[in-house]
Amino acid sequence: MYADDTPADPTAKPKGVPVYKRILDLFEAEGIKTLFGIPDPNFVHLFLEAERRGWTVVSPHHEAAAGFMAEAATRITGKPALAIGTLGPGMANMMPAIQCCKVENSPVIFMGGQRARITERRVRRGRIQFVRQEPMIEDSVKYSASIEYADQTDEIIREAIRVSMSGTPGPSYIEYPHHTVLEELDVPEALPPHRYRLTMQGADGDRVAEAVEMIAKAKNPVILAGHGVYTSKSGAAVKDLALKIGAPVIQTSGGTAFIKGIEDRTFPYGFSEVSIDAVVESDLCIALGTELGEPSH
Repeated sequence: MYADDTPADPTAKPKGVPVYKRILDLFEAEGIKTLFGIPDPNFVHLFLEAERRGWTVVSPHHEAAAGFMAEAATRITGKPALAIGTLGPGMANMMPAIQCCKVENSPVIFMGGQRARITERRVRRGRIQFVRQEPMIEDSVKYSASIEYADQTDEIIREAIRVSMSGTPGPSYIEYPHHTVLEELDVPEALPPHRYRLTMQGADGDRVAEAVEMIAKAKNPVILAGHGVYTSKSGAAVKDLALKIGAPVIQTSGGTAFIKGIEDRTFPYGFSEVSIDAVVESDLCIALGTELGEPSH
């Protein structure tokens, strides 16, 4: 038998990229290199690969803690965060965090392990750690999908991030059945965010011009600053506006982040006589980064 002694080309690229590596590639393209969760057989390869790449891997004692830490990460960074739960009880444990992300508009991408479909659909099967997760979760997220085939990986991960970050932010859920874990893909380099979604979302020119006109005519404007001011890193812009128009800054209960340089004109909403007087006497409210929720407005 003929033996080929030619050494392998060290620069040759592998024939395929495993799905779990591609998932990390897609999140890295978004600048995300932290994950929260407890690994199970579906995710052990992904967790080990994330550590090898230098990711920060946070594995708490309970999945709910992982979800809440991911929610906090979105507040700190203004970016999506990744939380991973084991199939069955792991995802059930994450439900409190998923609900929190829904009401707090936090763009956390939750990924849940699941049995291979051939196992899930058997007439006789063991029941350990099995529940149909999507029906339990889909009403609590902006987007829900399952990676049923390996070549869906890019479109589902991107759609989850796109939907979570579009308009009012919110959570998404991606199911990761076991039969796709080690499948390989022939894919190009992951696209940067601006190549597949809007990364700068703002008001159209007519609405901006209308707001400028209203501000110019106002005699006693106030700025109502919500948590979105902090997550969008817009504190400096709010400071400049407040000083330019001489307006006090009233903070919502979710918008108590500190803006250096305007402490003398910043007040909590509803817990300060000064802020109450400012609101009563105002003729224009400039609401920034807030939903104008019913408790305070």
